[in-house]
Amino acid sequence: MAMKHLTLALIGVALLAVAVLGAGGVAAASLPDVPGLQPQSVQNMSRHLNLRSASKGRISETETYQTTDTLAVVLARYTGLYQLEPGRPKAGQCVLLRKANSYYAFHQTVLITVCPTAQGTQVIFSRNYYLGS
Repeated sequence: MAMKHLTLALIGVALLAVAVLGAGGVAAASLPDVPGLQPQSVQNMSRHLNLRSASKGRISETETYQTTDTLAVVLARYTGLYQLEPGRPKAGQCVLLRKANSYYAFHQTVLITVCPTAQGTQVIFSRNYYLGS
């Protein structure tokens, strides 16, 4: 009986990993095509996929990019798709946006940290994917 549960858990984790890698790859590849985001304005893209908790049905991913666009331009791009965290940020502070989705037993949470920098704006996407009810 324990072997059956382990097998089902491993199958679930494998499906979750395939979904994350596929969705993340599409998101990373399409980043310059976001309306209003010019391909030449994106710099320093990085992506980190954390599979340490995959055996528990959880995978996390972090993507970072720097753009020459202002904080206001970047926020205008994402505020229609993500919820702005409560409170009004002070000038020069980072702004947080979040979103949560569920598709049957598959769940995704996204936290976007948007920070002004001397060269424009840094955007950090933190995504968590997990299986559960």
